[in-house]
Amino acid sequence: MDMNLTNLVNAYFANYNAICKTFKFGYNDLYAACANLLCSHGLVATPESLNAANRIVKSNSGIFSAFRGNLQASCATMLLTDSDPQQKFMTAQKNYELLKKYFFSSDYLVLTAFLLIDMATPEQSVTMIERGKELYEMMKKQHPILTSSEDSVFAVMLAASPKEDDALIADMEESYRLLNHFSDSNTRQTLSHILALSDAEPQAKCAQLLTLFQTIGAAGGKYGKSYELPVLAALTVLNTDPQQAVNDILAVDAALQQHPDYKGMYGISTKARMMHAAMLVTTAYAPNTFADAAAAASAAASIAAQEAAMCAAMGSLTAATIVMDT
Repeated sequence: MDMNLTNLVNAYFANYNAICKTFKFGYNDLYAACANLLCSHGLVATPESLNAANRIVKSNSGIFSAFRGNLQASCATMLLTDSDPQQKFMTAQKNYELLKKYFFSSDYLVLTAFLLIDMATPEQSVTMIERGKELYEMMKKQHPILTSSEDSVFAVMLAASPKEDDALIADMEESYRLLNHFSDSNTRQTLSHILALSDAEPQAKCAQLLTLFQTIGAAGGKYGKSYELPVLAALTVLNTDPQQAVNDILAVDAALQQHPDYKGMYGISTKARMMHAAMLVTTAYAPNTFADAAAAASAAASIAAQEAAMCAAMGSLTAATIVMDT
């Protein structure tokens, strides 16, 4: 593993440990996504800095606020990525209220409210949300049963695309059809939404995603076929060399096994660990992959990686809740 990845893993461990120490009784996948988010901004948090950010969340929202509960650690983490955390939280709340005029309230909408801050000015946000709602309705028309609150995040993000609405939907539908190697329809739909951010033809990017997945398996790795896959889709959007990406994922996966939370039968699962490794590799690649392209493309790819990781973590939380309720 090269020095850049080694440093990234060390920063990840420091962030993950700080988050676990600050927020008790949470979900490992969500904490991992938060730690990765800090790494993507070149930050190493401390319990003190996280507590300071958490105080902003608690002092500016009610106990039943959507910004509390399951997402409190995520909200505090996202505040640390800004030089003015207080102002960022105020802006996120404004975005959330605006989003609620178009979408049903959900944890995913809170994530969207924060993502909009990095993607658009306040004036642009209104236009993006309106277009996002139109795209969401088009998605729902194609897949009325599959389309849910999770898809509102991707609909708003795709609203930044220069592609026409019909072209985006056609791209998604073709990717959805081509991804029949994966049996879970909801996962395939999420993958198609992320891949639509790429200008590549559906056949090419779906083939690259499948190559990533199969190459990990051929090397002896175990990668999940459910909520874990969107992170691989984000890596595909970055248009990386599949073999090099897999080599790095396996190297990071081996490094993660040195952390106590990833050890033993009660530790983080093998599939989740592999997803976390892919998440970190995506973070390592995102800032540099589009060095010679438009800055907007690089920003979109980086945000896509963060979004996929956070949505994957939230997906695992939802899955865990369903298991507990049954």
